[in-house]
Amino acid sequence: MSTSPLLLLSLLPRLDPALLSATLLWTAPLALPLLAALLAPLLPAPRRYPLTVVATLPALLFALLPPAGPPPDLTWLLLDLELGVAGPRRLLLAAIAGVWLAGAVAARELLTSRLGTATVWLVALTGNLGVVLADDLVTLYAAFAVMTFAAYPLVVHDRTPAARRAGRVYIVLSVLGEALLLSGLLVAASRAATTSLDGLAEAVAIGQVPTGVLGLMVAGFAVKAGVIPVHLWLPLAHPAAPVPASAVLSGAMIKAGVVGWLSVLALEAGPPAVIGQVLIAVGVVSILVAALLGVTQDKVKVVLAYSSISQLGFITVVVGVGATDPTRGVAAATAVAAYVLHHGLAKAALFLSVSVTDLLPRRVVLAGTAFAGLALAGAPATSGYLAKQAAKDTVGLLPAPMGDQVTLLLSVGAVGTTLLMARVLVLLTRATAPTPAPGDVPPPPRWSGPTIAWSGLLVGVATATFLLPPLLTDTWPAPRFTASAVVAASWPVLVGVGLAVGAAWLRPRIAGGDRAARWRPPPGDVVVLLEAATRGLGRLLRRGMDVGVRAGDRLRAAGRTVHARVHPLEAFGRLDELLTRWRALGLSFLVVALLLLWTLRP
Repeated sequence: MSTSPLLLLSLLPRLDPALLSATLLWTAPLALPLLAALLAPLLPAPRRYPLTVVATLPALLFALLPPAGPPPDLTWLLLDLELGVAGPRRLLLAAIAGVWLAGAVAARELLTSRLGTATVWLVALTGNLGVVLADDLVTLYAAFAVMTFAAYPLVVHDRTPAARRAGRVYIVLSVLGEALLLSGLLVAASRAATTSLDGLAEAVAIGQVPTGVLGLMVAGFAVKAGVIPVHLWLPLAHPAAPVPASAVLSGAMIKAGVVGWLSVLALEAGPPAVIGQVLIAVGVVSILVAALLGVTQDKVKVVLAYSSISQLGFITVVVGVGATDPTRGVAAATAVAAYVLHHGLAKAALFLSVSVTDLLPRRVVLAGTAFAGLALAGAPATSGYLAKQAAKDTVGLLPAPMGDQVTLLLSVGAVGTTLLMARVLVLLTRATAPTPAPGDVPPPPRWSGPTIAWSGLLVGVATATFLLPPLLTDTWPAPRFTASAVVAASWPVLVGVGLAVGAAWLRPRIAGGDRAARWRPPPGDVVVLLEAATRGLGRLLRRGMDVGVRAGDRLRAAGRTVHARVHPLEAFGRLDELLTRWRALGLSFLVVALLLLWTLRP
């Protein structure tokens, strides 16, 4: 049970200094952002920005230089807190903290625009970091829920009709995901008789947690990860949110779903293989379908949103491979952590490309965007090459011919990623800088927060995956730069570039090509069908209510007519007069007598 604050204060002088120091170090990544969230509304707008940037640093430093020894006993804190950074979680923490730091640096205008924006930003940051550090189910769910609902104000920040619509879709799916997740967590904790993740892993290993319960938790986290078919919120929320918020949504927050999978599935414990097989199938579908939907879009942030769905498909496949056999669990978790690092930095840089288009020379922006896009596609000598090589090596552990087939599909997905990045470059080339109107706020200087964050992310894209995985994990395989590995990484990129160039050359030369190019599925795709079905159901309900109202009106009118023609008191008087006549009274006595004789028969 949690201890009251007064009792905690009375115990502080008696605490061992070493224990107190360890407690402060382990809780700083969460406590400082939460404290900053409480202080932000009390500060003037210009001071909220540096406070938000500084609040992100403890988590990054904790990931790079964690305290020596095991975590202290923190169960006396609120929610019986248990924290840990075992396995690949240290690398995951570095990836997510790095993206949030870059997002905060780029978000000066956003964080100072309204009083509560910095607060919800910091609360979402705390929840996102808490998902990575959580070592028990209660902390995991609490942090996940805090992050989910704190992100809603960021999605609807601009308060446009598109932002409000995106917020509605986001919150509906988020509540659905939370319901699935909480249901699964409660039953899992009951079956395992513990809330510890280690205890849950032991229960999964001996089959104590039913497959359906694990499926509920996987589905709940899948909503946040944005894989198909629960991806509907993502292509709407990313374009509606401000650019820095989109960067952290795609670069960090959707990864909370992946971290949740790693936490509850306990890959090394051997979850049911059917869950792994389903995840592989869902991942492959997400890779291919999202790429096809994305290349038809005409807005940069929508294309990037579908690209995130496709890239999360790669990660989902690797998690699924680890879930099919416990011997692949360590390799899969390590590959997932490296892919989260690579994708988070590259995708955040791509989103920030939108905000620096008007601040830097167009050629510089296009060059940086192309570099991040090549990394995302897995071109040789980029961070994506290492991440996708680790993913393909893990997929290669599947038995033949399944391993070869899935590896080929991943390569086809890399072709789709290249096409998506080519589409982003085309749309950025077409973008025109807005003409400033009299009285508009002047644009920020060239080397302001967005450009610094964008440049820093590009440096991270170039170096982080080469440096951090071997530094922060003990299971990172040595990269291979053999001729076969380079060719396997190169041909999808070359094919994608060739298809993009061919499409650009053929489009004006094909009759009706412009009309065909103008057709595209709307962002959110299936959401439009669901909204149409909801509107149709609403119309049917309204018509039914109208019919009921009209029927009630007719009944009331008929009642009034009868009342007008035959007054109720007069009708009862006539009935009484009829019943009291001698003829009627004698007939009544005769009927009663016959009934008595019938009941007294022998």
